[in-house]
Amino acid sequence: MNDHDREELDADPAGTMATGRDLSIGFVGLGAIGSSVARHLLATGRRVTLWARRPTALSDLTARGAIVARSLSEIGEADIIISVVFDDDATREVVLGPAGFIHAMPPGLIHVAMETISPALSRELYYSHTARGQHYLAAPVFGRPEAAEAGQLGIM
Repeated sequence: MNDHDREELDADPAGTMATGRDLSIGFVGLGAIGSSVARHLLATGRRVTLWARRPTALSDLTARGAIVARSLSEIGEADIIISVVFDDDATREVVLGPAGFIHAMPPGLIHVAMETISPALSRELYYSHTARGQHYLAAPVFGRPEAAEAGQLGIM
């Protein structure tokens, strides 16, 4: 990728979204895969705000500059949200549950779901986001924790 391509990727003609290094990322899911993905995002210099059910998962990442959200609604204030949680139940809870981040997301925001979930839940997420004027991208990852640590996950 050359410099011109990078400039086009960072372009936002309407001026409505943070771009490049100014892009803030909300991140949910700090298991073996998610922690590695979050570390790679932090290494790019972007502002990453984390939420985890297990506070012990946060210490290494806060030492690298991550911000800790007190609630899922704080995650909804980021420019883009990435989730890498365990299964359908966990995904439903953190996204659609009573305290789920979907309720705090403004229209136009993007949720990238990197977990492996059922097609039915993926459709439900799509329709729930669309009804609120939000965007949903199903991007399940494939690979073991070692691949995640090396930055070599496959994204479908």
